[in-house]
Amino acid sequence: MENKEIFDNHKCNCIAFLNQKGIQEMEEYQFDEYTENMFVETLTYKETESIYMDIFNKFNEKFDLLIDFFEEEDLPAEKLSEAEKITSDFLKTNITDEQKFAAEKVLGVIQKAIECGTYVCFEF
Repeated sequence: MENKEIFDNHKCNCIAFLNQKGIQEMEEYQFDEYTENMFVETLTYKETESIYMDIFNKFNEKFDLLIDFFEEEDLPAEKLSEAEKITSDFLKTNITDEQKFAAEKVLGVIQKAIECGTYVCFEF
């Protein structure tokens, strides 16, 4: 498989935990599929790439994270309000439909985690 094919099939699962059981399941990987204790939005490689510099890279710089295509990274609860603002501000700019669709998925996950008092995990 060529590198392009690897990336084309690469996805980013953005996960908000709905409760402590969801967090525990993730920490212990006690699931074969995402459970009812997790709110998950999946971004394709193209969607992830379309918002990477304007959202994920800003999260990386602002919150000292390393969100990239080869790792799992958590966005802590105390950073979610600021991440929500970064994402909302991006949605107010002149962006493509693909960027809007992807950013709205990320924003929905962030808002769900805020509502539940948990955090977000980006899993690639």
